[in-house]
Amino acid sequence: MDDFARRYGLADVHVHPGDASAEPDQAHVTIRDEAGVVVATGDWPPAARNAAFAAEIGPLVLAALSLRLGLALHAFWRSSRQTPSLVESEQRALEAALRDVTTGLPNRAHMDMRLQEMLPAGGVRLHIVGLDRFKVVNETFGARIGDEILRAVADLLATLAVADVFLARMGGDEFALACPDRPDQDLCDAIFATFADPFATSIGPRTLVCSVGTAIAQRGSPAVELVRRADLAL
Repeated sequence: MDDFARRYGLADVHVHPGDASAEPDQAHVTIRDEAGVVVATGDWPPAARNAAFAAEIGPLVLAALSLRLGLALHAFWRSSRQTPSLVESEQRALEAALRDVTTGLPNRAHMDMRLQEMLPAGGVRLHIVGLDRFKVVNETFGARIGDEILRAVADLLATLAVADVFLARMGGDEFALACPDRPDQDLCDAIFATFADPFATSIGPRTLVCSVGTAIAQRGSPAVELVRRADLAL
């Protein structure tokens, strides 16, 4: 019985003759003869086994928990280091998606977003500027010269994009300026004035003529409808 107690981590093991398995508050094991008759009963307090078991596996459980906690803290540390760079990467991607590559101006998608922000606040005046015969210039002198002219036009129109005037390249040979609908915000004359002088290019000065289509939308009007009407007016 001593071997049994040591093997299973038990304490206070007692042996009783006969079947004493009905004794309360004790754990039991019966000993039978060859005929299967109970000849003795071993019993012990259950708490003794629990205490021995806890003493045996407690350090292992603690070590496992410590390892898991360490791994969790390490994962959190790595995540906290990666999160700012992920946010910065997403911000750069968003900025790139809203910017025209050739001129560096906001693109059409950005203009659409800006109009959706402006229209709920009040009336908006939209000027779309088209470069006349730009396709001929582009095909005659090549895309490199065409891009030079687009950048020069962007720089000149940018001088008009002050205060609450928003400038964007809509694509191709079209630019747009959006501003609140006020009498002092009629930019047509200023736009035509930017094309009065020749544009400097690597193959010499080039003169361009522009057309301007203007549309006005009242507060709450759809942005897509404002752009459509300005395009029609061009």
